Amino acid sequence: MMQRHARASEKRRFPRKIVHISGMGELISKWTGGDGKRLHETKGTGNRFPISTADVSSCGLQIHFNADLVGGDFVRLIFAPNDPATRLVVEGYLVWVRKNAVDIFGRYTAGVRMKLPDTHLPEKMAKVETGMEEAA
Repeated sequence: MMQRHARASEKRRFPRKIVHISGMGELISKWTGGDGKRLHETKGTGNRFPISTADVSSCGLQIHFNADLVGGDFVRLIFAPNDPATRLVVEGYLVWVRKNAVDIFGRYTAGVRMKLPDTHLPEKMAKVETGMEEAA
């Protein structure tokens, strides 16, 4: 019988940390498809949408949302937008998007690969999460 090592089940290069934070997402550019070109969208309130996180690593995070986005879209994620002390902004590409069977957290779940990896992102997100809990 084959034995499994404890690390065998985790295939990710960067470990994830479970963090649940609400924030706002903003579509920066829309993926248009096969030609590899991007259609730049106009920034504004029409392109903003609520998000919540599921987990985070130093190179990306998993989010839940209701906006109509596809893999390849470039987004800006803003956490604690009303608190300058803990405000955190992350930009990245949607690597995959999955429609959820039940929309308790959001109609869609997506993996976001950050534009600039940050080895301290899990700690920064935990700080935002703690700040939001203390404010509640």
